[in-house]
Amino acid sequence: MIRTLDRLALTGMIASVAVMLQPWWADGFRVGFLGALAFTVLHIYTSHARSGREP
Repeated sequence: MIRTLDRLALTGMIASVAVMLQPWWADGFRVGFLGALAFTVLHIYTSHARSGREP
């Protein structure tokens, strides 16, 4: 479960950066930034949770 959330976080960060860089949607930078922030926090949590369980 933690590994799946970790991969979701990495995919979400990539998608958020892509949304920030697109030129067609005016609010894309704000939405992409908030998404990247949320997925970064999720990645930090899952990385620490994985390091405590797995060698």
